[in-house]
Amino acid sequence: ALIQRLYLRIGLADLFVGIGVILQGPIMFLMIWKGKEMPNIENLAYISYFVTATAVKISVFMNCVLGMVRCLNIAKPFYQINERVLCNCTLLYMAIWMLVAGIDLWQFTVIREKADQNMFIVKSLIIKALPGFGLARLSMHEHQKAPSYLSYQL
Repeated sequence: ALIQRLYLRIGLADLFVGIGVILQGPIMFLMIWKGKEMPNIENLAYISYFVTATAVKISVFMNCVLGMVRCLNIAKPFYQINERVLCNCTLLYMAIWMLVAGIDLWQFTVIREKADQNMFIVKSLIIKALPGFGLARLSMHEHQKAPSYLSYQL
């Protein structure tokens, strides 16, 4: 029963990844060609980034958990895995990545106020989204230039 629930959680996370990726195409189109007419279109990009970045991390984590559970089942067939602890670890991991994505978006809106361009959002949050760039930005001094691999430095 645990294995089936893990597959279900992986499927749900992948479904959210798929929905987020499918929505990114129309969001890019609207931001590039209709950005001036729709002043709040960047909120869709923020939501898409938040959902997709979190769901990707959860999917990878759940696949790792599934691999560990399968290995434990093979090595020790009668070992009982505490599902409550497993669920709490998953929720903690999801909360951490939701916090990281939130910090990214907060840092991005601070940066975006300085450079108000829809193409900047498309490049940074949709085309080359790297969760965690906000944490790197927080750790730098104001006068430091960010490394080129950070997504807001395109």
